[in-house]
This record gives sequence, C-alpha cells and structure tokens, in this order.
Amino acid sequence: MRALLERIPTPQQYYRLTGASFRALCPEKSGHMNMGLWPAATLRAGQEGLIGLAFRSACELLDRQGIARPRGVLDLGCGWGGTGRLWSEAFPLVPYFGVNASAEQVAAARAHTRQSARSEQIRYLLARAEDDDLPWAEVDLAISIEAMFHFADKARIIQAMTPHVKGAVLLEICVENRRVIDNPLLTPSLHSAWTTAQYAQAFAGNGWSRVRIDDIGTNVFDGFLEYVRAIDEAAYDGRRAILRQLVEASQALAEAHARGDLRYVSVVADK
Repeated sequence: MRALLERIPTPQQYYRLTGASFRALCPEKSGHMNMGLWPAATLRAGQEGLIGLAFRSACELLDRQGIARPRGVLDLGCGWGGTGRLWSEAFPLVPYFGVNASAEQVAAARAHTRQSARSEQIRYLLARAEDDDLPWAEVDLAISIEAMFHFADKARIIQAMTPHVKGAVLLEICVENRRVIDNPLLTPSLHSAWTTAQYAQAFAGNGWSRVRIDDIGTNVFDGFLEYVRAIDEAAYDGRRAILRQLVEASQALAEAHARGDLRYVSVVADK
C-alpha cells in the first residue's frame, strides 16, 4: 500500500495494487469491485443491488427512448466479470462489451464468463476508457459502475459516446470539495474525480437533453463502512494493515459525504 501513498497511480496501477485486497473482502468471490448498495445481507448482495440499480435506470432510460431491445451496452471499468454475467441474465442476447485497463481483471472476467450459459453475448476488451477504437457504434447504452472517477479524460469519453449511444448510466463518486483528496488514503482513487456540476455541464455541452443526478451516498458509504468494520482481522484473506487502511479510507469517505464534500451519485443522461 505504500506505493499508493507515494505517487498518483494510473488506473491500471491502482487496480493492480488494490484488486487482491478488495477482492478478499468478499469470500464469495463475486466478480464485482464496488462498495454495494445497503442495507444488504452480504457484500455480494450489496454489490449486486448496486448493479441492479444501474440496470433499472437503464431500463427506464430505454423505455423513454422507445427502445425495446438495445443494440448493446458498453461498460466502462467492468471489473472481474460479475456485471457481464448479470447483464446476460437481465438482457438475454443483447451484446455486452466490458472495458478494463487492467490485464489481470480482464483475464479474470474472461475466465468468469466461460462459466456463463450466455458467454457468446459477452466480450471483454483490454483498453482504456479514453481509447479511440472502442465499439461505440455498436451500442445504444453506456454504463459505468464505480469507475469513472478513475479516468483522467472524462470529457473525451462523453464526447466519444455522444454520436452513438442513446443514453448513459453512471454510478459515480463526485468530489465537491477538493480538500477531500488531501487525505493520502483517498488521493490515489479520487484525484481525477469530477464534481456533479462538471458532469451536468459536460453532457449538456455535448447536446444531451436530460441529465438527472441523484445522491445515493448514504446507502453506499455508511453500509460499506459498517461491513468492513465488522470483518475479523484474523479471518481476512490479506494483511491486517491493509484491512485497517481500508476501514480508515471507508470512514474518510463516509465523513466527507456527511460534510457534503463528496457525493456518490447516480447520473442518468438521455440524448
């Protein structure tokens, strides 16, 4: 963890350094890397509840657009394959493209997908979210679940998707007061985070007609903090020092949200 505190990592480096310790939080090896929607019985249930929230927002967006069956979805920051599996169950035959800059996570996602009965509709791309050759022309929907704050050039991503997709659903941490990233536990993950106003302005500036932003942080930060606090250090499949840092970072997120310095938001944008 020392490396995280000494420099600003790229998304690839961040996930390489934190992936194993985060995955150790979930004994079920769910295939997800998000903090979850709480209350929930388990971390996996919370994580899948958060993904379900994104999917419900996507369905509502598609209904408003009169789209019965989208051409496909592009998931920016797709994790270890759990979201692709859930997508294939919720949207049979609708292509899913999962984008991830971490070679380790893409390999794990592909292995996870081989167990799926609908593996043919799921593809994982080792790429950056800002890359020019993403298959935007093949999808109607963009989603990103707890990942966009890592990407340095969010304006470029929104500009790239605009000519092609009908809508976007982002579950995202927004930093409203930059003093939050003075905390060395939060600097590595949040140094590129936007404010909610920046998201609204970026979508509006590209001609999107509707942007709705709802704060769901109370149902994320507080529940995740309670979960990690309850983990038995002796049973944690990782180092005790790392678990303690995770608890401290989670507490810092919850306290910053309570002050209004950061928000965990659902961003739903329509063309």
